[in-house]
Amino acid sequence: MTQETRHRHWPLRRSSLLVISVVLVGVLLARCHNYLLFHSLAELFSIALTFGVFTVFWNARRFLDNGFFLLIGIASLFVGFVDLLHTLAYDQMGVFDAGPNLATQLWLAGRFIQASTFLAAPLFLRQHFDARLIFAVYAITAAALLASIFAWEIFPTCFVAGEGLTTFKIASEYAIGLVMAVGLALLAARREDLDIDVFRLLGLTIGATIASEIAFTIYDDVTGMANLIGHLLKLLASYLMYVAFVEVGLTSPYSVLFRNLRESERELREINETLEERVAERTLVAERRARQLRALASELTLTEQRERRRLAQTLHDHLQQLLVAAKLKVGILAKRAADQKQRDRLGRVGQLLDESIDVSRSLTVELSPPVLYDAGFGAALDWLARRMQEKHGCGVTVRMEAGAEPATEDLRVFLFDAVRELLFNVVKHAGTRKATVRVALAGDETLRVTVEDEGVGLADDALQRDAQNPGFGLFSIRERLALLGGRMEIDSAGDRGTRVILTVKSPRPAPSGRAEGRQGDGGRKRPAAAGDDFRPHEVLRVLLADDHPMFRRGLANLLGEYPDLEIVGEAGDGQAAIQLAEQVKPDVVVMDVVMPQMNGLEATRRLLQAMPAVRVIALSMYEEGDMAQAMLDAGAATYLRKDGSLERLVAAIRGADQAAPLDAARRRSAGPGPTERP
Repeated sequence: MTQETRHRHWPLRRSSLLVISVVLVGVLLARCHNYLLFHSLAELFSIALTFGVFTVFWNARRFLDNGFFLLIGIASLFVGFVDLLHTLAYDQMGVFDAGPNLATQLWLAGRFIQASTFLAAPLFLRQHFDARLIFAVYAITAAALLASIFAWEIFPTCFVAGEGLTTFKIASEYAIGLVMAVGLALLAARREDLDIDVFRLLGLTIGATIASEIAFTIYDDVTGMANLIGHLLKLLASYLMYVAFVEVGLTSPYSVLFRNLRESERELREINETLEERVAERTLVAERRARQLRALASELTLTEQRERRRLAQTLHDHLQQLLVAAKLKVGILAKRAADQKQRDRLGRVGQLLDESIDVSRSLTVELSPPVLYDAGFGAALDWLARRMQEKHGCGVTVRMEAGAEPATEDLRVFLFDAVRELLFNVVKHAGTRKATVRVALAGDETLRVTVEDEGVGLADDALQRDAQNPGFGLFSIRERLALLGGRMEIDSAGDRGTRVILTVKSPRPAPSGRAEGRQGDGGRKRPAAAGDDFRPHEVLRVLLADDHPMFRRGLANLLGEYPDLEIVGEAGDGQAAIQLAEQVKPDVVVMDVVMPQMNGLEATRRLLQAMPAVRVIALSMYEEGDMAQAMLDAGAATYLRKDGSLERLVAAIRGADQAAPLDAARRRSAGPGPTERP
């Protein structure tokens, strides 16, 4: 039994059980010292949890697909506020001098709001509403209840000193429990609209709440055992609701974006201020500070690129994979849907997921093009040329000499950004829509990158004006090159355009021993194509290699529904895929491109060297034009995107869909010659 399967049977994780156990023990220890301390801690913990539920749902209200969660979130704010007043009104707190009746009245007011919410919430599982309107309704309701207690004094008495609870209080508690039970029944009737873990935890929440209401009907002393048990059950119910909605249903950690970049900017401002204060007094110190400033500016650019790549990797490795996994699960539900109406709804959900994947992929590319890190400098320039044509209508011809690959990743990123900035200058200032990029070796350890156009040329003071502007401009390029031991030359005239030459040291790396050309079929045995001699009773053994368990399991479930496909193993990285393939002897390996330990490119090469009869299907979130040729060169039979159609993937596994993607990728990578990329 897998960890995911265990989780579906028992919705509380061990960490959640540990947290609530520690909290319960803590408040009980507080009870041994002082009942008022116990009551305050228990209530404040519950209030914090309810405020947390409100915060999550209110900030996510634009993305929620029904009103159930938002209704409970809004109600949690007002329940928490009334409970806070109840805590402050407790006897001996010294905030309100009104005796135990006031605290009991406020307690009952909070439960009225909570019970009515759980009764109404299931009705909004498939409905939407105006959040501001519902917020106003709850605000008016809470205000009326508080006014009936504090201002109008018409709220019935709930506790009489020396006598205990009133009949109204006891009857109200039972009524609240009954309403909560009805709400649970309505929720159970529509449980298919909720995640199973959320439903189970809500059932436990309502059950604990009903038990606490019963406990609050039998005490005659506000510090007695029944009151204590009731508060413990209420605390447990609050935590269960928090786990249901936040930890299980909507956990979405957010980090502070570009924190390191802002810190570097702060340090840069401090250094600038220090430099300006001392420049008149200590010229030598100023020169040294100036050198430090250039180095810091260089590091700031590198830090920005690293942060951009980190964010892009987070989008690709987490968000996009979760979206694709969700799409797979929606596909499973659509296939199992009982009627057309359900299938249409799931189809709309699938369309929304497709749009989300496209937006996420576009943002990933804008932040940091993955092809720059995974396919090399030449492929990145090809991508940039296509991008300039698509977005700016600028035709860019790329000519790259064989072996002219930058030696380090930082150098590759810098040169790519420099070329992109120079091409932007062509679009903005040159008055032409054509440019050429040449990359060549100028000696064993020197790289020369040339960007030229036939436009109007640069003004004489262009470099000086650019130095006054923020961003990655000509001045920044020149300074970075100087730090790297390189130089920038500009040859510009109004009648013959502009040529910018970047020359930089780039020690050539030692040969890796990898084959550069695409591995051919080599006589490998392939399964028969589905359109030719394919016979359904011939079962193909399929191995899945992907580092995202949720996507891997979803794909395994989908492929497992085809009688002619057998999932014989799953691997989380390239090295594990090779080892597992040697054990299970698959016919087909579905290989992700980016994985830890060993990526899909290297894993495909090694796997086909050891087992040439295996067919490798490349599967990735990247666009085909960016990564397809690299995987085909490694020996993959075809390249598909994760968010593509399942039918095409199945056809590729069966061997019926290899020509089209293969030829398309070749056409995309083909150019005027072996060293020219249009």
